Amino acid sequence: MKYIYVVNNRCWTIIRNINILMTKKFTNIKEEDDILIYYKSNNNGFIGVCKTTNELKEQKENIKLDKYIVNIKDLSLFKDKYKPEMIKTKITSSIKGNNLFYGINTITFRKIINDIKILENKRNVEKNEREIYEDKGRIPIFMKPCDKFIYSKNKSNMIEEFKKHYGRCQKCEIVNNNNEELTPTMNRQLHYKESNNDKYVDNYLISNKLINDDITIIHIVDGLYKKCFIIEW
Repeated sequence: MKYIYVVNNRCWTIIRNINILMTKKFTNIKEEDDILIYYKSNNNGFIGVCKTTNELKEQKENIKLDKYIVNIKDLSLFKDKYKPEMIKTKITSSIKGNNLFYGINTITFRKIINDIKILENKRNVEKNEREIYEDKGRIPIFMKPCDKFIYSKNKSNMIEEFKKHYGRCQKCEIVNNNNEELTPTMNRQLHYKESNNDKYVDNYLISNKLINDDITIIHIVDGLYKKCFIIEW
């Protein structure tokens, strides 16, 4: 048989640690029955599945437990709570009360589990996409040129001077907080511009990841980082 078991927060805290389900109302639970657990709280929803290891039996030893208990195995908790309205399969019987079993047919049980698997897979895909998105981009690189760096008003000359020093000069100070080096990517288009806008330095200081098709060498012309470069790549 297949059942939905409704449990509240207080009882779930007790029973999940001892692998039993309990109820005040006798239900014809047998060994190897499948149980879909419905967590009842301010944030209701299905939270997992399990199997019974024996028939529902009466107990008198533990006053903290209800009159009837059944042992469980193979408890598998979902990664989230899934409300009935989130599930495609409609449940005809209302889910109410605490520590109660509701019998459902095999087809409905399997459909609910399948619906939850689809939601779990969707959740995993969204999580992976979010992680991939957050991992995209590169933190701007900071460069303080050495005394031999020749500044010029000509953009092309500045790009060539930059290429001559970056990764080659031992005296230029370079801070790259990425797990990737700039040099192997310098076959891309290089741009040069001058700026006194703090946002370029801020992007470097706060390790803000940026997505760029090309490489932009930003010459800071004023302030604390005057004559330094921020490389957005």
